[in-house]
Amino acid sequence: MANFTQDELKEVISYNPETGAFAWRVGIGSVVAGKPAGCINTLGYLVIRFKKKLYLAHRLAWFYVNGSWPQCELDHINGNPSDNRMQNLREASHAENNRNKQKHTDNSSGFKGVSLHRQSGLWEARICKDGVATRLGLFRSPENASRAYDAHVSKLHGEFARANGG
Repeated sequence: MANFTQDELKEVISYNPETGAFAWRVGIGSVVAGKPAGCINTLGYLVIRFKKKLYLAHRLAWFYVNGSWPQCELDHINGNPSDNRMQNLREASHAENNRNKQKHTDNSSGFKGVSLHRQSGLWEARICKDGVATRLGLFRSPENASRAYDAHVSKLHGEFARANGG
């Protein structure tokens, strides 16, 4: 948690819940009033330095609008970590937040939940929930394995499902 109030934040920074944009209300040191606040970090999140500490902008947005810090993690519904519109943010457990992640950057199949099964040379579709992996089958193409993953992800992950098609 932070050592400032919602009012103190609003005195220095403006936030537009429809666009997710932050801007400085006042100039402090090298900060120019009216300019966008923060910068994008290496993970794609907007971070803002306030009162000598870095904050993830989506957490500041939640505090700015609700007057309290989120009780758990915040999930970017569309998967874009720099999209801080309020309609794109929701509270989520760590597990729920992980379910909505994009495919890993080192994924060689091009599809979430799909990998090459080395022993058979076929494509395997797998899905995990609460630490339990379920094998959905082996397929001749990564596209077919992806369709199998997509057919199960909504049933298993509900509103936090991220299918390959979207």
